[in-house]
Amino acid sequence: MDLAGFDLAAKAEQGAELELLHPVHYVPFDQVEVDGKKLEKVILYIRGEDSPQFIEATRELGRMAKDGNELDPLEGNMFLYAKLIKGWNNFEENGKPLPYSDENAFYLLKKYHWIAAQVKGFAEKRDNFFLNVTS
Repeated sequence: MDLAGFDLAAKAEQGAELELLHPVHYVPFDQVEVDGKKLEKVILYIRGEDSPQFIEATRELGRMAKDGNELDPLEGNMFLYAKLIKGWNNFEENGKPLPYSDENAFYLLKKYHWIAAQVKGFAEKRDNFFLNVTS
């Protein structure tokens, strides 16, 4: 078996698309209407947990704790999950676009825990990043 075909880090860093689901109905947002208006599809571009970016974020969290800048457990998780996000489309808050940035990713996950749960669940499933494998 050639291990080069199992370079988890490269595929995880490349990322994959997560179609965000409605937090109550668990369907894509473009299948939901609010006040008679159909919502738009929301896509997040997610790294896998095997990505170098995520591994480094885990180390960074440890260094922060060692230096006395420890985050509480929930914020620490949101910090890590935010590092999994590479970008997104169609996010607004209070009618204003919410552009992607590292800071906005952390803010978004701290405020909307249901998004964090979907990011975590998607990123930890390696099959989301390795589509050409059969067993």
